[in-house]
Amino acid sequence: MNPLFNEYVGAPWLEHVETEPSPYAKKRQPEIFKEQEAYPMSPGNELTYLDDSTPAGVEREQDIEMPNGLHMYHYVPKQRDPSERRAIYYIHGGGFMRGNGRWCRLNAITQVKNLGLPVYAVEYRYTPENKYPKGLDDATWGWDYLVNTRGLGPADIIVSGESAGGTYAMALCARLRRQGRPLPGGLVILSGYLDMTLTSPSYKANFGIDPVFTVDLSLFVPYYIDDLSKLKEPEVSPIYSDFTGYPKTFFCVDDTEVFLSDALIVCDKLARLGIECKAYVPHGLMHVFPFEMPDIPESQKAWLEVRNLFGLSLRAERGDVGHHLSSIALNYPASGIRKMFDLAFGYPDAIKLTVGEPNFDTPENIREACKRALDEGYTRYNPNQGLPELREAIAADCAARTGAALTADNVMVTVGAMEALTLALIATVNHGEEVLVPNPCFPNYLGQILVAGAVPVSVPVYESNHFNIRAEDIEHAVTPRTRALLLNSPSNPLGSVLTRKEIEAIAEVALRHDLIVFSDEVYDRILYDGAEYFSIAQIPEVRDHVLVINSFSKTYAMTGWRVGYAVGEKSVVTSMPRIQEGLVSCVPTFTQRAALEALTGPQDAVRAMLADYARRRDLMVDGLRAIPGITCQKPPGSFYAFPNISALGVSSQQFAEDLVTQAGVVVVPGSAFGSMGEGYLRVVFANTDENIAEAVRRIGDYVKSHF
Repeated sequence: MNPLFNEYVGAPWLEHVETEPSPYAKKRQPEIFKEQEAYPMSPGNELTYLDDSTPAGVEREQDIEMPNGLHMYHYVPKQRDPSERRAIYYIHGGGFMRGNGRWCRLNAITQVKNLGLPVYAVEYRYTPENKYPKGLDDATWGWDYLVNTRGLGPADIIVSGESAGGTYAMALCARLRRQGRPLPGGLVILSGYLDMTLTSPSYKANFGIDPVFTVDLSLFVPYYIDDLSKLKEPEVSPIYSDFTGYPKTFFCVDDTEVFLSDALIVCDKLARLGIECKAYVPHGLMHVFPFEMPDIPESQKAWLEVRNLFGLSLRAERGDVGHHLSSIALNYPASGIRKMFDLAFGYPDAIKLTVGEPNFDTPENIREACKRALDEGYTRYNPNQGLPELREAIAADCAARTGAALTADNVMVTVGAMEALTLALIATVNHGEEVLVPNPCFPNYLGQILVAGAVPVSVPVYESNHFNIRAEDIEHAVTPRTRALLLNSPSNPLGSVLTRKEIEAIAEVALRHDLIVFSDEVYDRILYDGAEYFSIAQIPEVRDHVLVINSFSKTYAMTGWRVGYAVGEKSVVTSMPRIQEGLVSCVPTFTQRAALEALTGPQDAVRAMLADYARRRDLMVDGLRAIPGITCQKPPGSFYAFPNISALGVSSQQFAEDLVTQAGVVVVPGSAFGSMGEGYLRVVFANTDENIAEAVRRIGDYVKSHF
């Protein structure tokens, strides 16, 4: 038993299975060591007892040629969950098992069967003349291929690795972080031949071999570096000193292996930062790990732990609890915003900077118009597409702002902007096609895309570009399966506003790849400091590709009225009422009459609300900037700010939860909006001046006393 294990017994992240070595382990271990001596590492060697024939339920796609002369193997489940957008990037271990790729393919197949995800599996160069960092370069090439060529969102990739491949999985994360690039959505480090993968103080005691260095786990390098001085500093992975923003991590290690010490230390640090992790230690299973095909109970339980950690739901067998639920219901994204609401429920005196809605009542003229509509009998069914007079008013307003020739036939009235987007997706995107979304983004986008049977693919958005999505990043994410792009400007949660130049560059990408563009513009009238409204629908060349999504909720403080609309090409818009007929039939008639008054009546209340938002924005941002360790860009639109707390060295989720329980302030962690939101918070300044000032004071006091 590894002595370090006893220090962590009882930790919630530690799962220890007390069992004797399985019959399979007893049978295979001597043969494996014999094979190890008989098969030196060279191309063409085979382990004849392995069967990598593709089993039922798994399909092998065409191999991808790698620059190093090896292949990336691609396996997919035959019945892939249409709502699941993630994939496994598997880095195969080195050692005598490398051979001609059979062991690598077997491990890939097993992950497809146990996780229900597509798997891209790579090997790497391992020869005396091509040592580290060549292997890390190969692993990085595979990552770049998946992100840039296949268009997978970094947050949607779970990197797995076995043996030295596990080393490279974590070294890859360190390299990406040093380069300022998004990290994967998770790590799965699976054991087996990890006895020489990492250096540790007990290395020589266990193996009688001098480690490459003895600095007590302060660095992290593969075991086969014969001369550390040959490495350049950027190729050494200091993961033991900085885990901020680290992805969810799963370790499956045997308690007799040297690697267990490293896994336990890593998990302990991750847990302290509020990052989900799991260390799974199957006692007495040396050299038997979850990749094995035989039905080993310990192996099956290990795969269950992986699925639980990453929220992967294989379809339940008939008779099991939940077998009546669809894959969409099982996998629908949980709301990080709702999690904070639930936590705040127990703290009634907490100041809530979470709700994305105006703190004003609906203007009086709009309320009176609704009352008149009720008195005049506007209480019956109306056309599925919406009241003609409202659609005409929307068309006239949009035509004046965009220069497009629009009529009522170009407009669809919906139950809020959310239904407008859902109907637009169903009307235009086919099952399995991809929709590009910003990361961070309004999280409901992901669920709507999944309901439509499509696959959301995230595109990173960087603070260094003022939180504006870049055309080149969109281009990199496009694949042959990409059907649409979702834009949001002004942005929720970022408060950013795309410039005309940026939108024109994005329009060129959309035209080049024949993409539909859903332009969510619900904050289009909430702009500050001279920021100008510019819609992609204003560009004539791309106009027929664009569906503008909008709402009365934010501008007119009508969030509870649920009136939104879509504007776009006639053939698309007029197909949407047929779908609406089977869902809600129509938007309530009297609320549409109120919306008509909002759009065509006096705008004094809108201007007054905007002035208040501008003042409160400055109060919020200036106050946050005065707190040591917090930086915050001043948002040019919406009523959200997105402060950066990464310098505090704590996860955004943990910081947000601690603010509730210890400071009495409720915010939303940036990670609730995507992996690129880690290290940030979303705060809403649609609140009273007094509440904002008090909230900033409480946050400042908390930071000064704890950091």
